[in-house]
Amino acid sequence: MLDWLRSLSIRGAAIDGSRPGFRARELGRSARRDFAASMRRREIEFTGIDLWIPAEHFTGAEHCSRAVEIIHQTTELASEMASLVGGRSTARVSVMTPGSIDADLLRVMGDGAERVGSLIVDHRVDLPRACPAGVAIGVDPASVLIAGGDPVEAVHAAGGRLGSVRLDDVNAMGRCPVGTEGSRLDIDGYKAALIVGGVDWVTIDLRQLPNASQGFEIARHAWDSGLSMG
Repeated sequence: MLDWLRSLSIRGAAIDGSRPGFRARELGRSARRDFAASMRRREIEFTGIDLWIPAEHFTGAEHCSRAVEIIHQTTELASEMASLVGGRSTARVSVMTPGSIDADLLRVMGDGAERVGSLIVDHRVDLPRACPAGVAIGVDPASVLIAGGDPVEAVHAAGGRLGSVRLDDVNAMGRCPVGTEGSRLDIDGYKAALIVGGVDWVTIDLRQLPNASQGFEIARHAWDSGLSMG
């Protein structure tokens, strides 16, 4: 996979923290060092970890403590990987909490992330702008559009609390490659908002696409055809 990314001149990559073999508890110190060395050799920087825990795990009593433990382990992994890979690598863990999450629980997770030098980026559409310490706002265009919102407005509204942004899209059938027929994201407007927001990384999100490789190529072409990021 790293060789494939390198062949496409990709500058950074995020890890799927729920994928077998890449879970925080499964990556020992030696494996982390080896993985980081592999990324450095290919000049690919580490942009964080995606940890899409099911929404009910943040509210059900039987899952809540386990979810907090997993997030803490993952923020530790993100911090260590960012340090090992170096460069412009970032220690961020992307999550999407439900609107019903206890505010104290989010605060506890943020405190834990701060202690290990990491940041939790919550991509919940209705996340309060006054986030607790250690928690920032993430913008996932597909989720915002599905909820009836505007990704451009979401970026502007986040302001200084913007922690991470993704590049994905939707059409009448659901998630689709960015820039395909019927897609709804205003790419130029979104890109302009990110220039103003000073975003360092934009993650092309390929979840739920039938052909991830093709979806990536379409998204990158659409992105490169838009406004210049300078």
